[in-house]
Amino acid sequence: MMLKISEIEAQIRLLEEAMQHLGPVLIGFVKKGRNKKPRKNGTVYVSREYHTFVGKGPGGKTISKRINAKLLPAVMKKVEAGKTHRQLAAEHEALSNMLAFAGIEKKNAASRNPSS
Repeated sequence: MMLKISEIEAQIRLLEEAMQHLGPVLIGFVKKGRNKKPRKNGTVYVSREYHTFVGKGPGGKTISKRINAKLLPAVMKKVEAGKTHRQLAAEHEALSNMLAFAGIEKKNAASRNPSS
């Protein structure tokens, strides 16, 4: 099913509005960890669970940042918003491609059938 150019543009505008309403997002993931240390008496000390945000920084470098337990719920909301943002961005890209091809097809059809 081929959509009209105006319909595609309307869908793109809706996606852009939805992405703006997400607010600040974190694109990455949160991992859990524990430290384990052997003691002199042979037992193993296991630390409290900690959380680390892992994402991409400038230049595509991987960055990691420890997260305070009090801030974890807020960070998780921003990570979920980041997942939604990525889905919307992928849909935006697909619609942009459709719009570009629709414009090319329209231009080629006009050049094949000159109305003179």
